[in-house]
Amino acid sequence: MINLGIFKSKAGKSYDCHFVPDEKIAQAVGPLPERVGTRGVVFETRSESEEEARQKISAAIESGALK
Repeated sequence: MINLGIFKSKAGKSYDCHFVPDEKIAQAVGPLPERVGTRGVVFETRSESEEEARQKISAAIESGALK
């Protein structure tokens, strides 16, 4: 798993984002901080590379898919 860093939505919520090269998926987990317990995956998409993962997560945030 490659940590892509914290991405912030237009609504000001933060998401911990990762790329899993073996599975070719990008994930956004959050929003941060969660009140109690574990945080769930709120966005997932197929990605061939770390750069594509960053682009797809950024596009999801820009489109409002991650609020």
